[in-house]
Amino acid sequence: MNDTRELTLRFVVDTQQDLTATDFVRLFECAEAISRHVFEIEAANLLMDLGFPEQERFEALKRIHRLGRRIPVPAQVKTVQRGSWIVEVLVPGAVLLFILRQYIHPVIMDAWQASNLRDRIVTFLRDRIFLGARRDVEAKAAESPRYGNLEVTRVSQTDADPGHPELVIRLERREVIEARIPDEELVQEFLRRLRQ
Repeated sequence: MNDTRELTLRFVVDTQQDLTATDFVRLFECAEAISRHVFEIEAANLLMDLGFPEQERFEALKRIHRLGRRIPVPAQVKTVQRGSWIVEVLVPGAVLLFILRQYIHPVIMDAWQASNLRDRIVTFLRDRIFLGARRDVEAKAAESPRYGNLEVTRVSQTDADPGHPELVIRLERREVIEARIPDEELVQEFLRRLRQ
């Protein structure tokens, strides 16, 4: 499986100041959430490519979602750089097959034993996995753009190596200030502005 594709996700926090401990944790939460999202989409793509019936695909995806954090994060941290904070995460394509076989769908093991399906799996992992990763990451960023004080502001793709796509996820640190006022004061302020 050495010829399978890998996806590099580079998370860059555009800030000149140090991140707080909470922001640093949120940066890794963002990396985990996006890595898991890409994994779920690629698992669905593989099951569809193998011709699994719609009901079995749906059940497998429900199980992925149900298992959630009990499934290992399908990525590994390559580097962490300080300054303009950069966390680089690698998502190997072969880990998709491993996790599906171990945790999700026992039929994947049977498919691996059948040579024609094994060839289709290898072809998927070598040629088609991660082709829509940018679109998938953009969708996840639009759905969940904030991780504490960090907000995803842009997703781009570098064209370094077509066999190993690399996405750059830019985040900005934005302070969230929360003010609380009693309900009565809030209603009074609303009515005052409404009358103006």
